[in-house]
Amino acid sequence: MVEYTSVDGSLQAIVLRAGEARLYPLGPVADVEPDIRKLLAALGRLAYGTGSRASLEASHRAFMVLAAALDGRLLSGLDLSPEAEVVVVPTGPLQGLPWAALPSLADRPVTVAPSGSLWARG
Repeated sequence: MVEYTSVDGSLQAIVLRAGEARLYPLGPVADVEPDIRKLLAALGRLAYGTGSRASLEASHRAFMVLAAALDGRLLSGLDLSPEAEVVVVPTGPLQGLPWAALPSLADRPVTVAPSGSLWARG
């Protein structure tokens, strides 16, 4: 399980694995917010298919670049096992992120939960 939290504008990830918790500082929340907005805008353009072929191709390229950048900021340093199922508990601006679109999570089961305790009860 990866639970994200924000304290005084600083984003942190708490990774729970085999009964142990480890805290990873990820930097300012403000550093990821613009990329999340851009990623969601590109995804919206792709989902609706509006615009020219060139515009849609540019949106696809932008989506892929932004997904890789967010993956690097949010997941790459967390030492997640490449095969393991991942439960993500996002905070604030991370709640609307399409987690399964991030390269590190694309080929594995991903569950997004509103809280760790609710997920554990389920």
